Amino acid sequence: MSKRFLIFSLLLMSLTIMMDSCKKLDVPPPNILSDAAILGTPDGVTSYMARLYSEMPIEDFKYSPSNGYNNAYNAFNWGSKSTGESLGRDWRQPNENSNVVNYNAVYGTIRDCNYFIQNLPAYAGSFSAAQVQGWLGEAHFVRATCYYALVRRFGGVPLVKTPINYPSTSTDSAAINGLERSSEEDTWNFIGSDLDSAYNLLPVTNQTGRADKSTAAAYKARAMLYAGCIAKYNTNISPANQYGTGQLCGFADGPAKAAAYFQAAYDAAKLVINGTAGKTYSLYMKSWVAGNLAAQTQNMIDMFFDAASPENIFVRQYDTYLSSGHNWDLYMIPDCIRGWGWGSEVSPTLDFVEMYDGIPTWNGDGPKAIQNLPNAFGCPRLKNLNPDGTYVQYANPTDLFANAEPRLKAFVITPYDVLKGSVIEIRAGIVKPQGHAGGAISPDDIKNSGEGTPLNSRYDITNTGSQIFVGLGPTNTGSGNTNRLYTIPAGYPNAGQTILAAGNAGIYSTGGGAWYSSSAFMGFSIRKYLNPSKAPADMGSSSSYGHSNQTWIEIRYAEVLLTAAEAIMELGGNTSEALGYVNQIQARAGATQTPLASFSLNTVRKEWRKEFAFENKTWFNLNRWRLFDSEMNATIYRQLTPFYVAETGKYIFDIKPFEEMTRYSNGYTWKSVWYYQNFPGSEISNNKKMIQNIGY
Repeated sequence: MSKRFLIFSLLLMSLTIMMDSCKKLDVPPPNILSDAAILGTPDGVTSYMARLYSEMPIEDFKYSPSNGYNNAYNAFNWGSKSTGESLGRDWRQPNENSNVVNYNAVYGTIRDCNYFIQNLPAYAGSFSAAQVQGWLGEAHFVRATCYYALVRRFGGVPLVKTPINYPSTSTDSAAINGLERSSEEDTWNFIGSDLDSAYNLLPVTNQTGRADKSTAAAYKARAMLYAGCIAKYNTNISPANQYGTGQLCGFADGPAKAAAYFQAAYDAAKLVINGTAGKTYSLYMKSWVAGNLAAQTQNMIDMFFDAASPENIFVRQYDTYLSSGHNWDLYMIPDCIRGWGWGSEVSPTLDFVEMYDGIPTWNGDGPKAIQNLPNAFGCPRLKNLNPDGTYVQYANPTDLFANAEPRLKAFVITPYDVLKGSVIEIRAGIVKPQGHAGGAISPDDIKNSGEGTPLNSRYDITNTGSQIFVGLGPTNTGSGNTNRLYTIPAGYPNAGQTILAAGNAGIYSTGGGAWYSSSAFMGFSIRKYLNPSKAPADMGSSSSYGHSNQTWIEIRYAEVLLTAAEAIMELGGNTSEALGYVNQIQARAGATQTPLASFSLNTVRKEWRKEFAFENKTWFNLNRWRLFDSEMNATIYRQLTPFYVAETGKYIFDIKPFEEMTRYSNGYTWKSVWYYQNFPGSEISNNKKMIQNIGY
């Protein structure tokens, strides 16, 4: 039996235990089989552990902010749509449904952990001491991840450390009288304690997808860094607590306590970096070649698909054969490749793309004042015009991003990139011959174009009377086939050639009509995690889901390096050490390496956003840094709009506010009350001692 098949056999045994049909396991629950059958046999314990891991709350391919964890079918509501990294057709505000967690399900997993921790020792005689220790360590680890999922959203929560019998006839039972919230500080401390227990009990190595000492150390570094930030930066008011359990949101005298958590994060990260936890990790560099941008791009694509990557610390696996696959390819592949109509779900914003190195940007020399202002992420804006205000024209549309940071090219499909052998023709239309000297085109030649265009001002799509000729929708979906054909007039380059006005991938301007979102409507599509070897026909359809099985990398070594660097900067420690960690990541990415003279905490934060884009990390980072409210204040994100210029046979790139921002409340605005979310109404009704957070 292969190792991979064995792992999935173990992880997919009890599908029906407290889970929906998308989960992995298929054995009877403990309340049907006896404890002796489950906790007293290796197979029983293995199936129990498999259930814990499948229920472990991870923001993976099956997570969406609107539907929570382990929801394969609705995961198209991807978290990057809430951070400015991207926009999408089904997600339009940073707080929509409050980045939900399946509250009761998470406590169900906590109960499973508690039950296991309490009852396994009674059967210790059936196993070796090392087996018992390892299994208990895994239960402590999974329980810590559950409380980590809760505390990030709610602050202090009820700390349930032993199974609660329910229903109960006891008058003092928590199930009858309710259970009060613990302080946020105590909740974070309990997470740290659980991870310490896990570290002490877990083996040095374990099966893929199961925790070992390095996993526990890396996770503790993650959790303690988050706690330190809340202690330092939180200013939200905590609700009154009549039960005397402490401050429910934030820390009492938080800034004074932050350093201890940052130190704990650093110490835990160093266990991994130094190999003290027993294993050695490194950044993935197997196909990296110095000075070779293409090789560096391919290296960063390959690292998400190499099961033997030295960077992977903890992963979650899937198997389509056993109905536990996901839908990443189905939702994210450019629609022109798959041809079903649900592709291109997410389109990265130009503001996000501008964070990366190697693209031309304004340096105070823009012809308009707005071009010299920082973008929504505080970065310089892309330079698309000549000094005289006319568009730069490119003979090859890929030239604009030819020298871009390889990491960007590995994460994002830029206009006219090649994917699966197809050129992804991202453009909005054709600029008709204007008769200007040398074929020059300026924003004045295209109605409602250019930086500073009033919000929701749309391109003129009349085609007959406008300066441009556009396609209004995809040609390959079977409906809305309005991507019109344009024949290049005689006397111009490529005369007589007939082409799709909006290419095969859009952008499809609608002038306020039906909005065709199955396109690269912001000028880009996602490449990250798209399976290079998966045939489009195997990605699924409207009646067949879960066809993707690429592994989700929950913790990788780059995160540990950035955690250590951030903790050092927060502690005022050895800046050179912190810079060294960041420079390692920048070098692998093909980015410009930051010199010591300009290195700061903001450098680390920017690196977090670049390295972990589209991995559901940014939303929580902005939350713990308490930057959402300052970054999102009626914030408008911008689109890059390529056009083919018929007169010259070249390409231009317009930049403007996304012309459908009316669908996004005319801008993203974050309210500080959202840093803490509301407990579900069912919990307020069922738990007599539950205190709701302020603002709900």
